[in-house]
Amino acid sequence: MKLTDLISRKSILPALRGRDRKAVIAELVTSLKKACPAEKIRVEEVAVAVLEREVKVGSTGLGG
Repeated sequence: MKLTDLISRKSILPALRGRDRKAVIAELVTSLKKACPAEKIRVEEVAVAVLEREVKVGSTGLGG
């Protein structure tokens, strides 16, 4: 199985432009919206929810 079997190529971002957590999350959610145009994704609402979750549960990111 390939990653592209599960995730649209449009939603894969090999080089993120954001320089902080908020910018990267917004970039990822925006990419998701572009990859899934049929879905009613509210970028700001989803980004805020992810940031709130990270405060409560902790980051799910990798690296330092």
